[in-house]
Amino acid sequence: MFVLGGGTRQGLPVEALLQLIGLGLLAATVVRVRVSPIPARAGALLLLCCALLAWLLAQALPLSMDLVSGLPGRQPLIDALRQAGVDSGRMSVSLDREATLRAVLAWFAPVGLFAYTLTLRTTQRIGLLRWAVGLAGASVLLGMMQLADGPDSALRWHAFTNENSAVGPFANRNHLASALAMSIPLATAALIERMGRASPSRDIAGIALAAVVLVAVVLGLALTRSRAGILLGGLAMLGSLLLAWRWRVGDEGGRHQRGVRRTVLLVIALGMIAAVQWGLAGIADRLDKDPLDDFRWTIAENTWEIAQRYGPLGTGAGTFEQLYEAEAPLLRASDKIVNRAHND
Repeated sequence: MFVLGGGTRQGLPVEALLQLIGLGLLAATVVRVRVSPIPARAGALLLLCCALLAWLLAQALPLSMDLVSGLPGRQPLIDALRQAGVDSGRMSVSLDREATLRAVLAWFAPVGLFAYTLTLRTTQRIGLLRWAVGLAGASVLLGMMQLADGPDSALRWHAFTNENSAVGPFANRNHLASALAMSIPLATAALIERMGRASPSRDIAGIALAAVVLVAVVLGLALTRSRAGILLGGLAMLGSLLLAWRWRVGDEGGRHQRGVRRTVLLVIALGMIAAVQWGLAGIADRLDKDPLDDFRWTIAENTWEIAQRYGPLGTGAGTFEQLYEAEAPLLRASDKIVNRAHND
């Protein structure tokens, strides 16, 4: 995610690479599960993911026209196809099979990574989380350099991006903000783990590094100027404080536990102070005025109307962009690109 950046286009080589990696991880999981059994609770989550994949595949299966015509919103489409001379006798729940199959392929990377991680030892999982926290810190550093270099910075890797916000390796500030919000509890856990060792006084450098990364992640979240990201970050910080509060080192470690809690609270507070100091102006500007505010509500209203028209089964995974363009009322259309159920 951090390394390859983000975007909303499909059919890119990077997307195919991630799908192949996901398939490879799934294959490796099948081999490793024989020697590293998956925990029961995690296995239930994995089965849920597989069930969702099966449902997505079922949406693309060809069915008889008579069966599909009973679904909400389908009969007018079938009548239009017949008038145009297109009557294959078969139709799927999805209005765009290729888009739905691409959605299935898009699931391979996260499901493959999740499944393979379940077969790793605890120390190996912790190592992966440390890498994630380190990449989050590197993304913040890149975002700060982007802001310092201006809106036309060569450090912005994508042609279409948020020019006045920190985006890191991503195309969209919301993507970086989401990644950083997810990284806050991980960075907090890294700090707690460092302080929870038998002799934390011997690991001052490690504790300081973990604290600096946590402050940087909180600051970076503000520099993205993403309102949704900042809201998620606030929830992540509350969860991090709860994580520190529930941490236990043993019956004899009450003083140590209080020290860890105070340190986590202090570091998060420092991050918030830094965010206010260097990111308040951008946040205030975003909260004060946003030309897309009214359009967001228009998109939500249009999306709700379309959802009601096609019922609970919907129109198939991956079909929103085409369906919205075809179904949204022309009088409420905009020159903005709507490729998800919100502006991007």
